[in-house]
Amino acid sequence: MSHVSNVLGTVNPVKEIAAIAHKHGALLVDDGAQSAPHMLQAKTFFKS
Repeated sequence: MSHVSNVLGTVNPVKEIAAIAHKHGALLVDDGAQSAPHMLQAKTFFKS
């Protein structure tokens, strides 16, 4: 999944989507390459 889209200008709610995926036993892989230069990237972002 892509965190943000430079083409569409969307920012996906990764934390909420990850919670839904984990609730159903699925893993989520997030591509944060486009968001890294523009948004705060903290290791604690995904902590529950």
